[in-house]
Amino acid sequence: MSILDDFRSLISNNTVNPCNIQTAFTAIHGITFTKSEAEEASALFLKLCYVPIPHENDSCIYGKEEFDSQRDFSLNFVQSFLNWFRSVDFEVSGVSTFWMISIASLFYLQYSDCDFLWGSTEHFSVAQHLKKTILELSSFESLEQLFSINEASNVLFKVPECMIFLLKPLLDKNVWKRYPAAVNSARLLLYSTSGRKVGELTNLYMPIALLHLDDYWPSNKIIGLQLLSHLLQNITSTQLQWTGHCDVINEVLLKLLHYTELELLEALYPFLLQYLEKIKYKGPFRFSQEWTFTDSILEILERNLMCESQLALRRIHTKHLSAVLSLLGKSSCRHLVILIPIFRDYLIHRDSNNEETRLNIINSIETLIEICPERLSGYHSEVFGCLLRAVYELTPQDILVESVENLVLKFVAIDTKNSTHILEEILSQSDDLPLNFKSFCNKVLCKINSSKIYRSLISTYKRKFTIQCIRTVNDSRVLRFCSSNNILLCIAFNNIAFIFDNQKFLSKYSIKF
Repeated sequence: MSILDDFRSLISNNTVNPCNIQTAFTAIHGITFTKSEAEEASALFLKLCYVPIPHENDSCIYGKEEFDSQRDFSLNFVQSFLNWFRSVDFEVSGVSTFWMISIASLFYLQYSDCDFLWGSTEHFSVAQHLKKTILELSSFESLEQLFSINEASNVLFKVPECMIFLLKPLLDKNVWKRYPAAVNSARLLLYSTSGRKVGELTNLYMPIALLHLDDYWPSNKIIGLQLLSHLLQNITSTQLQWTGHCDVINEVLLKLLHYTELELLEALYPFLLQYLEKIKYKGPFRFSQEWTFTDSILEILERNLMCESQLALRRIHTKHLSAVLSLLGKSSCRHLVILIPIFRDYLIHRDSNNEETRLNIINSIETLIEICPERLSGYHSEVFGCLLRAVYELTPQDILVESVENLVLKFVAIDTKNSTHILEEILSQSDDLPLNFKSFCNKVLCKINSSKIYRSLISTYKRKFTIQCIRTVNDSRVLRFCSSNNILLCIAFNNIAFIFDNQKFLSKYSIKF
């Protein structure tokens, strides 16, 4: 008769009689286990503690009644295990220390929060005693240190591997929803591991995240993204590439971008940006010569923007467009043919009172101006026309007025000649334009003409003036230009303006300070 027969009978009967549980632990007290018996005992303990719920809940919403049949039994079993665990002399009994610590750690994780549906305040109290015993036996200050240990010489080095090995039968894709406590323990184990240890155990932790991501419920997919985010924080891009996990994550993300659940997309985009930052191009050229994964992401994002009609989804897609363009850098110029019509469409249509969608598009255009202005000049007329139309349709009370006008003033610098031609043509052909729009067009023209005069005069006369001018010139108008031009050139221009009779010169060329 095997010393573990009493535990096998407990599995078949699943009785709540505390005497039977205590009898089973009494039978193995002082017994010397072989390695195979220790492994079998660990597996039996786990099956007895992680009792499945009676059926898989397809709604993915569990209530306390789902666990009523196992709550009393698991409490009695964990209490008996704790008493046995405290009394065992592992050196005498021959039980592998890290096996029993692994089991005790799993029991603690299962009941580490009294709010868990499968636990109670009594379970939580027992879990705290288990934690104290584990830390005393392992000589660590916290379980996070135990799970993240890197010294291979330490006997507890493989505790996380052992815990995942024990949970693996319960995490099978066909049965995992019947063991929510086991799945939760696996998640807590991953969150409790940090540093280099995560990189060493990526092959074990990645399937846990993929298990959630492959499920059809958005709530489980969100959990999977959170697990992947923790993995990314503790591994390098080189490890992702060498282990092949980068290809797996790429495939998952490309599929998730086609979903339309708002809560899923709100969790997806922050992780996506975190991942793209991790794997972004860092080669010798200014931008990648080849098509990258970030290009594929932007391609799907563009498709979503073109086809989307729901305002909430349009907001969430445009919210992160600027960040994706920034990560792609100069390579964004490959997508201008598709992006420009999207900008035109989104700038025309109003969103709501807060105009979040159009503000996001404005931020995206500003990003493109910063990273590839020379390529954007080829689409100057089209984009500039859209921006002027937006200004035309806005009233002075709109919250977009300042943002759009600032963007127009930045955009004219890309091609001042074409901007001047467009503005002059608009002002000459239309007499019934709104006063605020006419005023803005004149303001832009003044800025363009003033900048031309500045460059001409400074290039002609800047050598005639020395730094000593700083001591003699004290004019507020000079200070206005110190932030955008060299201080000596500003002073030189101020003196030139004075030579030509300051007031007449400024009024003639419509220069305003």
